[in-house]
Amino acid sequence: MAIVNMSVDTKTRQVAVTVDGVIVPAIECHLHKFLMSDGTYNISLSYTIRSESDSGLVETHRFSLPDPDDAIVASLDKNGLVSCVEPDNEAFASQLQDFLQKKSKD
Repeated sequence: MAIVNMSVDTKTRQVAVTVDGVIVPAIECHLHKFLMSDGTYNISLSYTIRSESDSGLVETHRFSLPDPDDAIVASLDKNGLVSCVEPDNEAFASQLQDFLQKKSKD
């Protein structure tokens, strides 16, 4: 489990996301606490980072807090979050096109 913190500078409207005190390069984030009809509170939390892989592809990583009912069967990372990776389709398509053009010239 981890402590995820989101801080907002209200003047510049910049947001800093930290996980256990370490800043993560989040490009978007979401935190919402709401009251359910049964009187319990639910928290929705997510943040997204982008990174470049060794092959030059940009990957989008989404991290989110699972629902308490789903947390039992969910595949959680070391921070207790669910994550998924989405490769950058535009970069992949461009690299694939370059590869196919080189292949056809040979």
